[in-house]
Amino acid sequence: MNDEIPITLTLYDVDFPKNYINQCHPTDYTLLNEPIIEHIYNTHDFHYRLLLRISFKVEGIEGVEGEQFIPITFVCDTGAPLYFYLAPKTLELLKFTGRYIIDEELGIKYITIISTGKKMPIHETPSHHPNINIMGLKALGRFKLRVDDESFSFDNLPDFL
Repeated sequence: MNDEIPITLTLYDVDFPKNYINQCHPTDYTLLNEPIIEHIYNTHDFHYRLLLRISFKVEGIEGVEGEQFIPITFVCDTGAPLYFYLAPKTLELLKFTGRYIIDEELGIKYITIISTGKKMPIHETPSHHPNINIMGLKALGRFKLRVDDESFSFDNLPDFL
């Protein structure tokens, strides 16, 4: 294999559960009163996808009282080397909620995990995945991904991001 030729892994609708629309759960990006964590071990023919639905906590939105959460689906991808790759819709949402931060001095985009106070870098998803959020290897390692027979879990995953 030639190391100079990048291989692009493309995700399709069949990589997601049948009730998903445009690679999103029907209630992704909706405001909820409780956080959601859902581990989805999706199988299709000869390949498998690990999907994690987890909520972002929303703070400081005018007119919204109490704790609010917005669930988002992530593809758990060990081939993606960094922390989070976020779809344009997710980035806009985080800007709106004040959760998206740019370190002007270093030019790094990041979010702070509310429960731990840890800053985690974010990147835009590749252009061939406009609707998909990806949790990369560094985040999977930080949250301690564990894969078993047809299931997966995390030993260090917060209740929400």
